[in-house]
Amino acid sequence: MNNFGLLIKLSIVVLLVSSGSALHARADKIDDAVFQAVNDASYMNKNDGRVSVIVVMEPVEPLPSSGWVEPTPAEVQYHLIKKTAEKQWEMRSLVNDWVTNQYGPSVRNYMFLWSTNTLIVDASPEAIWEMAEMPIVNRVLFDERIAMTQPVEKIQVEAADKRDEVYTYGLQKIRIPEVRQQHPDMTGEGVVVGILDTGLDASHPELAGKMIAWKDFISEKEEAYDDNGHGTHVAGTIAGEGAGGTQIGVAPRAQLVIGKIFSGSGYSSAGAILRGMEWIANPERKFNSSMRPRVINNSWGGGMRSDVRQDPFAQQVINWVQLQIFPAFAAGNSGRSGAGSIGSPGGLSVAFAVGATDSDDEVTDFSSRGPVEVVDFDGERKTYIKPDISAPGHQVYSSMPKGKYAKLSGTSMATPHLAGAVALIYQLRPDLTVEQMSKVLMESSEDLGESGKDNHFGAGRLDVVRALEAASQI
Repeated sequence: MNNFGLLIKLSIVVLLVSSGSALHARADKIDDAVFQAVNDASYMNKNDGRVSVIVVMEPVEPLPSSGWVEPTPAEVQYHLIKKTAEKQWEMRSLVNDWVTNQYGPSVRNYMFLWSTNTLIVDASPEAIWEMAEMPIVNRVLFDERIAMTQPVEKIQVEAADKRDEVYTYGLQKIRIPEVRQQHPDMTGEGVVVGILDTGLDASHPELAGKMIAWKDFISEKEEAYDDNGHGTHVAGTIAGEGAGGTQIGVAPRAQLVIGKIFSGSGYSSAGAILRGMEWIANPERKFNSSMRPRVINNSWGGGMRSDVRQDPFAQQVINWVQLQIFPAFAAGNSGRSGAGSIGSPGGLSVAFAVGATDSDDEVTDFSSRGPVEVVDFDGERKTYIKPDISAPGHQVYSSMPKGKYAKLSGTSMATPHLAGAVALIYQLRPDLTVEQMSKVLMESSEDLGESGKDNHFGAGRLDVVRALEAASQI
C-alpha cells in the first residue's frame, strides 16, 4: 500500500477508535454555534423553532486492498454506500419516527449523505439533544453560512482590448505552448474535470459543448447559468477553447461536470457544499460511471478549524481520494494576514492546496500562507507546510458570462491552472493514483523562494512539461 493510501486509512481508523470510546456528554458533542442559535430568539422564530445542523456520524472503515491491487472507484463507492447505510439505520429509523409523529421532537428538510456519513437537517432542540446522545454521533455542527473566496481584483476586458498574445501569461508560465508543440494531442481529451463554484455560462464560445453534467444546489435550476462569473472564469482557465483569439485553457478538450454551490452574491451553506461534494463524485449515480471526475477544482475555502476532526469537509476529501479523485483547492486570499493564513479544506493534510504567483514568478501578497497547525485526524497536534504548489493567479485573463472576458486575481485563478494540468497528466497516465499525481506535480515544479517546499510557494511553481516527463517515467 502506498504512503498516501496508508495515511487515508489510518485517519479513518483513528477517527473510528476515538469515536467508539465511552459515551460523551451530549453537550460536548454539540457545537457552540448550535447553542447560540437555540438561544437566538429571532433565529428560532424565523426557522419555526428548528436549527439547521449537520450531524456527523462515525466514518466508514476504508475498503482494504487485496494484495497489491487497489480497489476500483466502483468498489470503493459500493462499500461506502453499503456500510454507511448500515451505520445510519438506527438514525434513519429515529428520524422517520419523528417525521410521522406530530408530537415530540421535530425535524424537516433532512438528507442523509453516504460520502461523509452525515445527516443534514432542520431539527428542534429536543431532536438535536436526542441525536447527540446516540453513540454513533461524533459531532452536531451548525449549518453555517459560508462565503466564497472573492477575487482580490477584477478588470473587465472589452472585445476591443483583447491582447495579441497567442497564450495568456499563465499558460506561458506553466509551459503550455511547449506542451502543444511537443504533444499536439495532449489537450485533456477524454478526461472529466469537476468544478464546484458559482455555475457556468455553457453557451460561452470558449466553453460551448464541454459541459456533460450540471446540478444547481442553490436555486435548483435545470439549465446551466452563472450569475456571478467566478465559475465561468475558472472553467475558461481549465478548458477554454481560445475562441477569442488568445489561448486561455490548459486542457481545452477536457469534459466538465459543474456543481453550482454558491449564489450570485458568493454565499452558500456548509450543507449545500457537502451535497455538492457528494454529487460531483458521481453525478451519473452509476458505480462504473464515465462521468466521475478525475480531478475536482475547488476555488473556494473558509477558516481552518483547530481540530480537523470537527471539519465537515474532511471526511469528504478523504473519500474523494479513496475514489481516486484528485482534490485541488485554492489556498485562499488571506496572505496579507501573514503566516498561518491558509484555510480549509486546502489546509487539510489530505487536500492539495494551490497558492498564487504573478507574471514575475513572485508569490502574490494575497496568497494565503502556511504553516498549518492543527489537531489532525489521529488527535495529535501537527504542523504542515502549505500550500502544496503554486500557479499563476494574478490578473488571469479568462472567460466571463455573456461572451465576455476579464482579468481576475486570486488563488481561485491559480487553482484551475493546476486542475487543467492534472487533466493533461491523466490523459497521458490514467492509471496514476492521487498520491503519485501529487508527487509528480511537486517534484517537477519550478522551485522558487526557499530551497525545497516552503510556506509561500509550496514545492514551487507548476511546470507542466516537466510534470508530463515525470509522469511518463513512473
